[in-house]
Amino acid sequence: MHKIEERLKRFVYETKGVVGTVLATREGLTYAFFSKAPVEPDTAAAFASTIFSYAQKVGEVSNLGPPKGINIHFRKGSIYIFPVGNLILGIRTLPGTKIGLVLVSARKMLKDLKVIVGDSLEL
Repeated sequence: MHKIEERLKRFVYETKGVVGTVLATREGLTYAFFSKAPVEPDTAAAFASTIFSYAQKVGEVSNLGPPKGINIHFRKGSIYIFPVGNLILGIRTLPGTKIGLVLVSARKMLKDLKVIVGDSLEL
């Protein structure tokens, strides 16, 4: 687990505008977490899981299928939520952060995490 959290920390510090990130289970439990902002890991995991669950339900009811990603924008920043195998990745950014750069960096981080945890992490 230490290697996973170290990789999340590196993602946050190396990616301009990223404040924090969480890997959560679909049930809302914290799998791994790192944030420069004062946020409880369990709160971040529960938030990401709950929002993803609601979006998944909307996809089912509307026959659109499961969500590929969720973007939520606020005055003070944005939250991005993505399914990663059986986990959910949540990313918090500052206002005006370029999502393209975040996604490129996140893909690289996820490939590194797959090496750390093995093939159980589907991309």
